[in-house]
Amino acid sequence: MTRTLAQHLQSLMQRLRKVSLSDRQALLLFVASLALLVGLMVMWLGTSTRAAVLASELDALYARRTELSDTINTTWLEIAQVTSPVVMRQRAQMAGFRPAERVEFIRRAQASAQETQRTP
Repeated sequence: MTRTLAQHLQSLMQRLRKVSLSDRQALLLFVASLALLVGLMVMWLGTSTRAAVLASELDALYARRTELSDTINTTWLEIAQVTSPVVMRQRAQMAGFRPAERVEFIRRAQASAQETQRTP
């Protein structure tokens, strides 16, 4: 006893004609409420999904920030090691530099205010 969709719709329409107007209004209100409920559920699901995706992206950004911070700290450590006085002295000695045996200072006469103003 299989009935076609058209037969089901025809049967439903006949039953709806027999229902009083207030019952039809109640049915219409039920269908509208159900549609609204389904719409709200879909919107909530979309919002929840978007929030979950954003949370995941935020976690990835925090991990990236931590990784970059570690890289920056490592770079500063390497710079500190390379520019330390001990390493700089060793590099200077390897390049052929040695400490000065005698230091000479050159004295300059102070320029007057007029000479300073004329100098471009």
